[in-house]
Amino acid sequence: MKLKIYFFIIFSIGILQHSFCQETKTYSSDNGNFVYQYYENSQMERIYNGQYKENYKNCIIKGQFKENMKTGNWYYLNQEGSYKHREYFGNYINDKKNGVWTYKLDYNERTKKFNTVFNLNFRNDTIVGHIDFSNFDLTRNKYGGYKGLEFGNKGELYSIGNFTSICQ
Repeated sequence: MKLKIYFFIIFSIGILQHSFCQETKTYSSDNGNFVYQYYENSQMERIYNGQYKENYKNCIIKGQFKENMKTGNWYYLNQEGSYKHREYFGNYINDKKNGVWTYKLDYNERTKKFNTVFNLNFRNDTIVGHIDFSNFDLTRNKYGGYKGLEFGNKGELYSIGNFTSICQ
C-alpha cells in the first residue's frame, strides 16, 4: 500500500511539474541571421522568451523577450551604405521604451564619428523632458518628412515637454 502511495505522489509531482514548466527552445536560421528563444503554449503558439538576435541585410537587432514582450536593453543598427548608418539603444519595460535612449545618426567614415548624437528620455513609450533639435537637419526628404528626425520608429512620435529648434 505504501508503495502505491509513493508511486502516486511521485507521478503527481511529475505531471504538475510538466504542466507548469515550458520547454525553452532556440531557433536559428540556416545562415544564422535569426536566432531567438521561445516556447510553445498550450495552443501551440510561439511565445518569444529569451534572447533575440537578428542580422539581416543592413540591420542588426539584439535584445531580450519575456513572455512575448521586449524587456531590458535593446540595440539597433541600421546601416545605409558605407558612409552612413544609424544606431540606437535603450531599455524596455513591459514592451515599452523607458529611460534614456541614445540615438546616433549619420556615421562619418572619414572622421570615425557620428554627425548627430542625442538622447531622449522615455516613460512608457512617451518622450518626456526637454528635447533640443538645434543639431538636426530639418530639411524635407522626398517623402515630406524631416531628414534629421528619421531614426526608424514606426507610428506616431508622442512627447511631453519643451522643444528647442533652430527655427525659433
